[in-house]
Amino acid sequence: MFWNVSKRALAAASLAMAVMSGAAFGDVSDFLGNWDNADSDTNGIMRVVVTRAGTNGVSVQVFSRCHPTDCDWGKRLGHTYSDAPDSNDTRIVTADFNPGFAQEHITLRPAPGGALSFEVMTDFTDNSGHKDYATSGRLVPGAPPPVVLVAAPGAVPVVAPAPPSESLVDRLGAAVGLDSAPSAPATAAVADAAGENCHHYNPANGFVTPSGGGWNFVDFGFPLVKFGADRVAAYQSAQIISAYHFDEQCVDNRYHPQMMYWKSGGVIPRDSIAGQDCIDVDPKAVVVASTTDGWKVEDGPRTLFEYANDKSSADLTASVIRTYRLNRECFVGGHDGAMRYWLSQ
Repeated sequence: MFWNVSKRALAAASLAMAVMSGAAFGDVSDFLGNWDNADSDTNGIMRVVVTRAGTNGVSVQVFSRCHPTDCDWGKRLGHTYSDAPDSNDTRIVTADFNPGFAQEHITLRPAPGGALSFEVMTDFTDNSGHKDYATSGRLVPGAPPPVVLVAAPGAVPVVAPAPPSESLVDRLGAAVGLDSAPSAPATAAVADAAGENCHHYNPANGFVTPSGGGWNFVDFGFPLVKFGADRVAAYQSAQIISAYHFDEQCVDNRYHPQMMYWKSGGVIPRDSIAGQDCIDVDPKAVVVASTTDGWKVEDGPRTLFEYANDKSSADLTASVIRTYRLNRECFVGGHDGAMRYWLSQ
């Protein structure tokens, strides 16, 4: 399960880091559509609609949970951010709303699996005494609204049925260059396959500690990385985690992880520090391939990960690498060491 709730200052820093350090990428078309909150039980944002505005702009419409119907915040012109002044590669869309009691600032970024991640910073203006706060989550493609056809005078209006929505597996397949899935699995399975498996933690609670004769890097007692007897690697990893300000650990499979990557403020760092042990990867060349033994993720002729019959983890790994433009996998304590992390373009 993916969750991430931070303070307003962290959310603001996340936006700045995304622009400077390389967030998920895509052109404006990747943001367009009807998006539903992956958490249907949320008390906040329920859905977001992004449409074109002019040649290169977008409009954003937000709906939050209300009773008996969702509250419509209205449609606002979005602001797009690229990775450079001369780039058409849109990485972030933001929009500001005033639903009556607060100023709401929403930030949208592409996420693996053909999804969007969102952050909302709420500044109360109603003198209620409530603390300003920030929330975040994940948006998945929703069904397009029905199209109302214009009927002749006196005729009964006809509502065209909504076209079948593209499944998350199909969208993920498109992202990694795969053919469409032969059949759509259950909704829960699709969401699990396309979502990221991340653990958000407070860096102030992360430290190295001895455990069971070995060494662990823990989050307030919860082990994030187990190093066995390699004490040097444990402390080197703690220095790496601190240098990059990592506050989120993600894996391809929560039970039998092969790929491990870390985020800082919701994004993966781009700049590197001296003395790292890294291998180069071409994210545009990454594909999922079928073998006699199952599935693997390849970078051209090179095999990066092997997953046996776990195709969903292979799809997620390829989608993460391509979506975040991960071009370096780095290691602490050798390529077989416990600590691994990625850097982006």
